[in-house]
Amino acid sequence: MKKNLLLPLLSLLLLWGCATQKHNKAEKMVVGRWNIQAMEINPNPIEKLFFLLPEENREQARKDYDEKLKNRLQNSYCEYNKDGTYHLSIQDTNDETGTWRLDNDHKTIILMPEGATEERNETIMTLQKDSLVTQQVAVGGQGEMVITLKFSR
Repeated sequence: MKKNLLLPLLSLLLLWGCATQKHNKAEKMVVGRWNIQAMEINPNPIEKLFFLLPEENREQARKDYDEKLKNRLQNSYCEYNKDGTYHLSIQDTNDETGTWRLDNDHKTIILMPEGATEERNETIMTLQKDSLVTQQVAVGGQGEMVITLKFSR
C-alpha cells in the first residue's frame, strides 16, 4: 500500500519542482532595470486631435508629437527588484512605485502601484535576456486602448 502512495507523491513533487524552477527563471529574467525604447497606444487618442488641425498642419503635428514622445522616453525606465517592488520613471511625469509579481503562467506581470486600489496587468509579449515587450489594456474616457511598451537593457 505504501508503494502505491509513494509513486504519485513523488510525481507530484517532481512536477511542483519543475514549475517552481520555471517561475524562478522567468522572474530572474524580469528582475533588473529595463529602459523604455518605445510606447505605442492603439487607438491613440492624440490622433483625434490631429483632425481638428487644418489638413496641411497634420503631418508636421504628428512628427512633432513623435519627436516629443521619443525625447520623453529617452531616460525613462522600469526597474523590477528581487524583493517584489518596482520603480517606473517616465521623464516629465510622476514616478510610480509599487509591488510586482508574475502570474502562475509566467505570461503576465501584475503590478500594484502604491496608492492604487486595483492591480494592473501587463501581458508579456516578449521576454528575452535583453528584450521585454509588454501590453496592457487601459480603459479611460476615450474607451479601451492597448498600450505596448518596448524595453531593452
